[in-house]
Amino acid sequence: MSTAFFSACMLRGRLKY
Repeated sequence: MSTAFFSACMLRGRLKY
């Protein structure tokens, strides 16, 4: 898996909260 995917997931989660 690429780091970009993980980064996007974290960014999305932070926006949600």
